[in-house]
Amino acid sequence: MAGANVYWLLYISNGICGRSISSKYHRVFRICMEGNLGTYLTKPMNPLFMITTRKFDLGLGVPNFIGGSVMILLAWSKCNIPVTFSNIAGFIFFTLIGCLLSYPIMFIPTMLSFWLVKMDALSEITWAIWDINKMPMMIYTHPIRIFGTFILPIFTVTHCAPMWVMGILPVSHMIYAILAIPLFYGILFLMWKKALKHYSGASC
Repeated sequence: MAGANVYWLLYISNGICGRSISSKYHRVFRICMEGNLGTYLTKPMNPLFMITTRKFDLGLGVPNFIGGSVMILLAWSKCNIPVTFSNIAGFIFFTLIGCLLSYPIMFIPTMLSFWLVKMDALSEITWAIWDINKMPMMIYTHPIRIFGTFILPIFTVTHCAPMWVMGILPVSHMIYAILAIPLFYGILFLMWKKALKHYSGASC
């Protein structure tokens, strides 16, 4: 497999999916520690949705989107990928799936802030795991690839779109990428409900 070519697309997919929510990562923890969660619990909308999507950082999101789009075009040309409806539709589809899946994967660890006093170490570990996506998964050992695809699907977030246009995306990865969305959102919402029962004010 041409790892250098795939690296071009993987890096961009990671930037679009990961950075779209990076500024929200610590928001749940900060609101919990400051005792401000009660304000959101009185609103008619879902509190978790409000906390994580209420403010959008235009200064971070817009440049990432524009820059990422330009780099995708350059990478597409450099990799000599045919411009077909199937390639374009598949790339967009799996990129959207990756963005949807990145939300619960990134925010599930923050649910532990309702039980933990300090989140610094967990935050560093989470970002270190996420940074694995900056390289093609084929350079890692088989157990790591299995773990990152089917157990904690960080590879599913960023690898499906480029692997689709390269014509090397296994059917099992396609199916799991779709099934993982309701699975991990279910885990996130379950942890959120349990976290709310534990919440008692400032410092959780």
